[in-house]
Amino acid sequence: MPVDVPYAESSGPMRRLLPVALCIPLLLTACANNDVPPPTPTPNAVQSGGPSFSDLKTQADVAAMVPGDISSSGTLRVGISPTMAPAQYEGAQSGEYHGYTIALMKAVTTVMGVDVEFIKVDFPELIRGVGKDYDVAASSLSVTPERLEQANMVTYATVDSSFVVATSPKTPLADDFPCGAAVSVLKGTSQQRILATLSAECVEDDAKPISIKEYSSDQKEMFSDVSRGTIAAAFTDSDSAQYAVKNSLGRIRLEGTPISPQPQGVAVPITNAQLTVAIQAAIQYLLDNGYVEAIFQSYKVSEIAVNQSTINPRVN
Repeated sequence: MPVDVPYAESSGPMRRLLPVALCIPLLLTACANNDVPPPTPTPNAVQSGGPSFSDLKTQADVAAMVPGDISSSGTLRVGISPTMAPAQYEGAQSGEYHGYTIALMKAVTTVMGVDVEFIKVDFPELIRGVGKDYDVAASSLSVTPERLEQANMVTYATVDSSFVVATSPKTPLADDFPCGAAVSVLKGTSQQRILATLSAECVEDDAKPISIKEYSSDQKEMFSDVSRGTIAAAFTDSDSAQYAVKNSLGRIRLEGTPISPQPQGVAVPITNAQLTVAIQAAIQYLLDNGYVEAIFQSYKVSEIAVNQSTINPRVN
């Protein structure tokens, strides 16, 4: 059955969602220890894809929460779609993955006392495979009403969305941008739903609707098409947008201010309350003791940090 917990509610897609602290009695030890300074990543860790922490150990109270089948196997299988740098992306070698989500899940499983195995999946299929092809999914998954019907969501960050456009567009952007513009979005992401809402608002204001172009796989293709002028803009997580702009050699830029902050989290089978609570306890331990802050700092995304890991925040 789904985990019954308090929630934070949003009145619309442009309102900031407020995480609700979840400190149920079983997790009291994970909800303490706020005065511990953040650990320092080892110097060579960031270069190899994220910080590592020599002092991070398995926490017995959290390990005791882990379901028996996962404890017995010794491995938590995590579905990822490694196409969204700096959150998760492929390294030079086959099966090598980097990004702050990857570093986070490695730390989570250390606290839980198990190993981690990453399984590459196309983004639109991530939620469907939870509890079947892998134990959980962690891959820039925003909490949406649709996803909450299929999985429990355990939050670790709040991420907003940004438009990316060409630095020197072939056609100047209209004053009512993005209305009437061709905008690319990765299929299955929350940005797809946000664009549909924005497009409807354009029509209500007697402007042209947004021409939404779905891309099925890698965001690199979206950004390349923007820089070539074959599409007016791309719409994605702000951290991915900023990363792409920084590495574009000046070909693309951000347009406007970020909008629609949303919580992101780990998707856990909706029927597995025990695993849900164990994941939340591990994340909260990492938050309380500065490890998540250190991971985000190493990828220059400190702004996405939250103080509390929440199970199933309600969103509209």
